[in-house]
Amino acid sequence: SLDSPESFIQENYHDYKTLADYDIWAIIRDFSGSGSGETSEMAKKIYSRWPHKTFQFASTCESAVNSILEDWRKEKSILEWKAFIIQGTTKSYESQDDPILIKDDKNQNRVHLIQHYSNLLSIIGDKSEKQCYLALDDSIPKKDIKNKLKKYIPSLEGW
Repeated sequence: SLDSPESFIQENYHDYKTLADYDIWAIIRDFSGSGSGETSEMAKKIYSRWPHKTFQFASTCESAVNSILEDWRKEKSILEWKAFIIQGTTKSYESQDDPILIKDDKNQNRVHLIQHYSNLLSIIGDKSEKQCYLALDDSIPKKDIKNKLKKYIPSLEGW
């Protein structure tokens, strides 16, 4: 009868904070062995360590891939957790967290960040790069989704 996960956690925080990894693992194991249904199927996949196949694609294609994926899931009645997009960002180099300092050749008492000497690091350092992956469960029909998305994700061809 709670409205949201946040309110559930607030009301049950004392029990929630005592949970450990092995408690969660036991719950997953129990769900994986009990009955059928979406929760049981997901638990079986996690417990058996059968992860989704993931395929990286250019973030510039995200809206096209997402549109095709949504239409295909509706058409084939594919559950959302079986085919979805994962988004993340990475940085090639973070100068604030791990600065690389170079001694100045002319003045041995001075140091500069490596970006001062490297055009490449000054271009790619400290810039976020968006990454996109398509995650597909092995149980879904592969042929039509491969055909629909191969233009945007060539690595699907070998799946």
